[in-house]
Amino acid sequence: MSKTLVKRFSLGNISELTVPSTTQAYPLGMRIQIEDDTERAIKEFVYVKAHDALTAYVPLILTYGSTSGSEVTTAATAKLSTYQRIVVPQVAFTSSSYYGFVQVKGDATITISSGNAVAGQVCQAYDDTCVDEGAATLTTYSFGMFTAARTGAGDVAIYLFDRMVVIDGA
Repeated sequence: MSKTLVKRFSLGNISELTVPSTTQAYPLGMRIQIEDDTERAIKEFVYVKAHDALTAYVPLILTYGSTSGSEVTTAATAKLSTYQRIVVPQVAFTSSSYYGFVQVKGDATITISSGNAVAGQVCQAYDDTCVDEGAATLTTYSFGMFTAARTGAGDVAIYLFDRMVVIDGA
């Protein structure tokens, strides 16, 4: 009979979820779950090294590599036919040398570049943004569901699914 050991980490302070740092504080790829006191919902974050300066609320791809200190990073989204995991930084990272948490599951904020966000409809991974799929049916592109409405470019509330998706685009 084999046994699995699960290592648990705790944050020194909840503010570490929103303050990127030049110093690596946790193992890359580490996942943290929190219960949001306001919404009484679970949110999940992944610890990464930024591939570049990151804009808050812009969707990215979670990537993996073999470079020491950069094994778990982010990448800009682009049309891909392979399955990818979408993450969304909830704060800006000012440099590619920064480490911090990006959100992968739960209630979050995301930026749409145009079109409409309709509450209850799914968000599709589309090139470097998120667009309304026009339905509440999950597809291979679906990575979240809008929880608020928005017309035109801007920030909107979304629930992230934490699932692998194909990225559509022109």
